[in-house]
Parts: sequence; C-alpha cells; structure tokens
Amino acid sequence: MERRLNGEACAFCCYGCCIAFQVKSGRHEEWEAAWLLIQLGVGGFLSMNIMMFSLLLYSDAFTGVDAGVLPWIHLLLWIFATPAVVILGGPYLREMWLNGIQGRVTSSALIVLGVAAAYLYSAFAVFEGSTHVYFDTAVMVLMLFTVGRYLEAVGRARAARDLEPLLAAESESATVIDGAAEIRRPVREVSAGMLVRVRPGERIPVDGVVVEGESNTDEAVITGESRQVTKGAGSKVIA
Repeated sequence: MERRLNGEACAFCCYGCCIAFQVKSGRHEEWEAAWLLIQLGVGGFLSMNIMMFSLLLYSDAFTGVDAGVLPWIHLLLWIFATPAVVILGGPYLREMWLNGIQGRVTSSALIVLGVAAAYLYSAFAVFEGSTHVYFDTAVMVLMLFTVGRYLEAVGRARAARDLEPLLAAESESATVIDGAAEIRRPVREVSAGMLVRVRPGERIPVDGVVVEGESNTDEAVITGESRQVTKGAGSKVIA
C-alpha cells in the first residue's frame, strides 16, 4: 500500500507498518491531533445547528411547517453547511487531488464525491425551491470520518510518547572485538559476523547470538515477560 506522508509518497507492506513508521519517524502527531480537535469543535457546533433546523423538516408530518418558512430553513442549512464542508472536507479534497495526479484512487475520493453530490444537489434544490435538501447528510459524513482521523491521531501521539523513553535509551554505540583490540563503533556500522562485547549492566546494542559468557537479560519490551531471562552460549539476544 502507498500513502503520502509529509508530502512524500511512501510504500508499505501493510497498514500496521504504515502506522509504526508514522509513530517512530513522525514529529507532528500532537499538533495533528490538536488541529483535528479544533476542526471537530467547529464542525460539531455547525452540525448541531444543522441537525436542529433539519428536525423541523423531518418532523413536518407530525407538527406541520408553514410552506413560507421552508425556503428560509433551507437557506439557514446552506449557510451552516458551507463552512462545515470547507473545514472538514478540505483535507479529503487535498488528499484526493494529490493521489489523483499520481493516478491513484483512494477512499478520500469516495468521501469527496459522496459529500459533493449531497451538498451540490442540496444547493441546487435551494435555488429550485425543492422541499428535499441533504446538507445534514453531507456534514455528518464528514464529521464521522473526521472523528475516526482524530482517534487515529490521538493513538499515534500516545504511542509516540510511550516510545520516546525507549528510543532515548537505545544504545548508540557498541564495543566491537577486532583481534586483540576493542573498538567503540556506532551501532549502524556493526555488521553481521562481527564480535561485540557486552559488559555487565550494559544494554545489548544489536541483535545476535551469544558466543561466550552468561547473563540475565530483560526482554519485557519485546515479550512482555517481567522476569529476566538467562542467556548463555548459543542463545539469541535482542537489542
């Protein structure tokens, strides 16, 4: 699957890898969640007004609404729906455009087309004096999808906060045995086949197999097991 992240097209094997990449490399999760919350606040205020006036239309069979009032109700619905569609629908329209110029069709295109159909038909109905408008449908569809995006952004932000201590504690260098000498090297320069010395109390800098010695290791982050695990010659260890 492909997604645009920070303006660049990125390919992932699955949605889980996409989320993991965003959590580890992203720096704007908190800002995105806050901005989506603002959008939801404004959209929620507008949608509540839309639903309140729409109730007058839906309850016509029970209470009766004067025919002369209907055009004004439709106009009010149009006034409230327009900023809501612009604010909530803008991100989906932009995403549809960026994917469209690359020849891809995503769910954003379906959302935009559905909302645009309901909104434009309703706007045309206001001019024509029709009794049926669907501004509430257009706005509520955007509200539901925006709520989903907000929950996803909050989840990524929390995961990023939980991951920060682990990334900060990650070893940046390793002691490599080169003949009789021991050399400190950056972890990214350690390759398969090298011998690495891990002294008592040090973090394991790279994944590998124990060649000599024995010690207890903490693998709670990987396995969830709170007890330390004894590792000896031939045992696999995880950084």
